Amino acid sequence: SVRFSQDSRYLATCACGPENADAPHEIKVWDAASGKVLATKSGKGRLFNLAFSPDNRILAWSGQEGRIALWPWDSNQPGVEVTSHKGDVTGLAFSADGNLLSSAGMEDRRVKIWNVTTLLAGDAKELHTLAAPSLVCDLAFSPDHRRLAAISRDMVKLWDVGTGHEALTLRGAAQRYWDPSFNPRLAFSPDGTLLAGTNWDESISLWEAPLLNNDDQFAKFQDKRRRFAEERSSLWHLQEAELCLAYRNVNGARFHLNYLTDAFPTGPLHVRKDRLITSLQQISK
Repeated sequence: SVRFSQDSRYLATCACGPENADAPHEIKVWDAASGKVLATKSGKGRLFNLAFSPDNRILAWSGQEGRIALWPWDSNQPGVEVTSHKGDVTGLAFSADGNLLSSAGMEDRRVKIWNVTTLLAGDAKELHTLAAPSLVCDLAFSPDHRRLAAISRDMVKLWDVGTGHEALTLRGAAQRYWDPSFNPRLAFSPDGTLLAGTNWDESISLWEAPLLNNDDQFAKFQDKRRRFAEERSSLWHLQEAELCLAYRNVNGARFHLNYLTDAFPTGPLHVRKDRLITSLQQISK
């Protein structure tokens, strides 16, 4: 893992031996402008993620066997390490004010929110333990730190940070038909009104939550959502028709193709539709 600090002054890196749980690891903090090593910390075990606190003073990392750690790398404080999850800890994120840290276990279906000050003081009691899907790989607080988002290989979950209640479930690409290697990521826009997430099929989903001040703005936003839904439906039918054709299901391909009569007048999707029609005609001969 490689991470810049938010002001771009520092770069943190971690490296580990993958062969076994006792393999050595090394974490370094570098001056990004000069390339000088400013701090080094060594240990044992696999590492999976790094995160700078917003003020750059604390570096958090996560690893195997449920471990997360906080390291005040620019001071003489020893830092703290706790066993917080079952199995590997892959997701890690600070809130924008630096008061909170979130962590996610790959297999234990848990996301945890911690108070950074109390965690550094040795109190390893989390603020919230949230039920989450398996294989969560990335976490992100909204800029106002009122929401926490987590992305797994199938969905995005959002929670209210204050209460710990689940607020929303979002899904990106259509259902997977096989299990491709995939390491999902997500990010909020700086104003918090957009959330982006990566999908298994190499696409990116973008969800909008604009600030709407009156009924007219809401109506326009709803109309925009309906149009996007129609476009997404057409894309789904195109993907399903291509899949049916790949398995020589001619009737299924024709069924989905019937929904694409007026879809994609130009562009790459139009090319895919034409290729589909040509292939279907060849198979039908």
